[in-house]
Amino acid sequence: MRTLLLIALFFLTASRVGAQTAPFELRQGDRVVFVGDGLFETALDYGQIELMLATRWPERHVTFRNIGWSGDTVYGESRDHFTNPPTAYQHLIEQIKTAAPTVAFVGYGSGLAFADDAGFETFETGLNALLDTLAALPARVVLLSPPPHEPDVSPVPDVSGFNDNLRRAAARIAAVAERRSLPFVDLFAGLYEAAARPDLAITSNGIHLDETGYRLAADQIAVSLDLPGPVSAITVDISEQQLDTGFGDATLVDLSPEAVRFEFQQPALPTGEASTTLAVRGLRRGRYALYIDNQKVATASADAWRAGVAFQNDAEARQVEQLHRTILTVNELYFQQYRPQNETYLVGFRQYEQGQNARELDLITPLLGEHDNEIGRLRRPRRYTYRLVAEK
Repeated sequence: MRTLLLIALFFLTASRVGAQTAPFELRQGDRVVFVGDGLFETALDYGQIELMLATRWPERHVTFRNIGWSGDTVYGESRDHFTNPPTAYQHLIEQIKTAAPTVAFVGYGSGLAFADDAGFETFETGLNALLDTLAALPARVVLLSPPPHEPDVSPVPDVSGFNDNLRRAAARIAAVAERRSLPFVDLFAGLYEAAARPDLAITSNGIHLDETGYRLAADQIAVSLDLPGPVSAITVDISEQQLDTGFGDATLVDLSPEAVRFEFQQPALPTGEASTTLAVRGLRRGRYALYIDNQKVATASADAWRAGVAFQNDAEARQVEQLHRTILTVNELYFQQYRPQNETYLVGFRQYEQGQNARELDLITPLLGEHDNEIGRLRRPRRYTYRLVAEK
């Protein structure tokens, strides 16, 4: 009996560990919805998180919808602009269900910077209720903490008290994630050092992240969830006739002490300021230029190439820029559809006046589909020919 109990305990423990450590991934056909407070509404203008996620599984068609609302709580209080019913919370749940998530990134808690003990208890109760609703849809959930306040940008002389509360909020959310075996991204801890740097601004007003802040937040999400990414280093050994990219689709074409040629396709498009380093051992003395599909991207000595030279593929950068613009277009279109400026007249309690025009909101849906398909096309890396040749 004792042996059977030990075996049962082993499998129970293994299953719990597996549930907590199962790698996060986006699957074919996933519909990712961002629900939360100003963390996500402000993110609409930058698209950095969507850009990062869109590139990590380039062969899988995934769509993104953002229903963040500045100042919102887990009770949907900022959405309370209808007569009752629906209540603010019902409105929040309706918007989530309309967005139809299979994956939900949940980012609440920024308001806890100003909360007392009772506010923390109320928040946790509401967060658990919201997560119960998402689990019933069902949707796979990723929990995020709020980011820190930035002292040198904030108009408030001392933000340490606010950050103490936000650190406490992050711990609360992490505990909820652990109990529910949900992935958790600690944006507070991940961005705290950057927020404290006097030479780097990551917010526009001490609270809301800016372009740099959201790029760092996207990086923190990728690290926390251990997401696949682009190849950052390529190594060539001429004497051994070896090409090593770690992963990715690479084919060696020619290796000699005066020339190197290979074909390579990134597994994921590099975003942000990411660069790739090429190190080549065995070159003869001299200077060598790197060409990607006949475009020169770097020039250095043989010694420098031996140590490794960083470069960027300009064609990939242009592709990423186009992808980014398309993501921002989707963000704008969906915002206008789910949250039109004259919402009260179209679908609210005064729809008896202009409700006949609500059908125009449905005309946005095919436009969203077209741009979703464009994102699916642009997220896929291309195969390029790399040539390192001696300069005359």
